[in-house]
This record gives sequence, structure tokens and C-alpha cells, in this order.
Amino acid sequence: MKDLSPASHHDLLMRMVNDSALLDKYITHFYRNTKQVGECDPACRKKFICDAMTGEAGKEDIFCAGL
Repeated sequence: MKDLSPASHHDLLMRMVNDSALLDKYITHFYRNTKQVGECDPACRKKFICDAMTGEAGKEDIFCAGL
């Protein structure tokens, strides 16, 4: 991220959608140990991105509709 602005955060999340290696790195650092995650299927991967993108509980359908 070039800065901590919402635009930079959104750009990073959109890069994760298209870059599996970047998302894998995020997941690894999220848990400090990927053994805690196990196999992360497409639904699991989408949830990681959606959770990082969602600004308010219960609004996942709004924030994550395009994923």
C-alpha cells in the first residue's frame, strides 16, 4: 500500500482478488501459521477479502456483491 487511505486499502483488496499469491501471503500473516486455516477453498478466500472490505457488520451483501 502506498498509504493508509481507503483508496489504497481498496486497491490492495482488488489486487488480492486477482493475485492468489498475494492473498496467500495475507492469509499466512493473518494467522501467523497457515496450519490454523487448513485448505482455503474459493469460498474461504472470498470471505477473507470480504471481511477485510466490509466496514459494517451485516452489510456484506453491499460491500462484497462484486466479488
